[in-house]
Amino acid sequence: MKLRKAIKLAAAGTVFGMSTAAMAATPVVGGFTADVGGAITITCQAGYTCSSTPITDVGFMQVTMTDNATGKKYIQTILTEGTTTDGGSTFTGNSGFADENFVEIGGAGGIISAQHLAEEASGAGITETFKSTAINNAGAFRLADQTGIFIKQSVNEVDSVTGEDMNANFQLLEKDESAKGGNVTATVNMSSAVNSGEFSGDFALQTYVVEDAGTYSATANLKRLDVNATLAGTVAQTVALRERTGAAVSENGVLTSGTGSNTSFTAGDTIVNLIIEQTTAGAGVFGLNDFANETTGGANGIDSFTDANASAFQSVVIDGVTTTADPFAAIVAP
Repeated sequence: MKLRKAIKLAAAGTVFGMSTAAMAATPVVGGFTADVGGAITITCQAGYTCSSTPITDVGFMQVTMTDNATGKKYIQTILTEGTTTDGGSTFTGNSGFADENFVEIGGAGGIISAQHLAEEASGAGITETFKSTAINNAGAFRLADQTGIFIKQSVNEVDSVTGEDMNANFQLLEKDESAKGGNVTATVNMSSAVNSGEFSGDFALQTYVVEDAGTYSATANLKRLDVNATLAGTVAQTVALRERTGAAVSENGVLTSGTGSNTSFTAGDTIVNLIIEQTTAGAGVFGLNDFANETTGGANGIDSFTDANASAFQSVVIDGVTTTADPFAAIVAP
């Protein structure tokens, strides 16, 4: 079975499961293996009894499982291409496809679905890898404070000859949070990095959104943005941009420069800091440290043609004593 055909069959099977069956319990995805010949082996989950006569084919298995406590029956369907020992989270050779879903016979509507796709290609010293995971708990399986939708994708390219590399990553986590009034919340993380000879750079973005128009979105929504770039050679330069919005600024504070021209901020404001440090061989140095409170319009900037150490020109001072959280602390990848 070719990979493209497998994806089409998986999509068709998912639509069929959503329209004709339902589930109310929460079986766990990922409990199967697939060998090089396409034979799938499942581990019957604790608390369930699985049929001893599943429907099987190369890269395909469908089995009925019964919840021992409630008597509810479910259909587990698995479609694979490639060798995996962990339910499709990884594949031998970093290439393969796996689709797994659960539906309840005679239930209230819904599906648990997990799809994994990986593709790796190499040649002339260059290795390119793409990975994608999508998990959906819908209908009766969309439970409060548990993952509703999870998507994670990554692209990587490495050149072993030149030493250059790049990567890009995306992750979405959506759920219904009791602490936010039962509203849907979405956390997004994006990042990328490139290393090419005398230039390197990276980017990271993190957002958290409560999908309501009231109290929760006003106090919980946040954005964090980090951008870094480094240039080496005759002109050596580093650029760092930091932006924080909403709940990412958790305390009141002030950006102090020691010159008396300081800029204050309060929790929830949008604040931005830009730092440039540059040294040009035989021509001198340059440093710039700009801070702006985009909520109030306040701003303070310092530049120098005698000192390139711009990171030391200004610093953040937190007024509060609860956490003394630095709003410009680096984004932590999930």
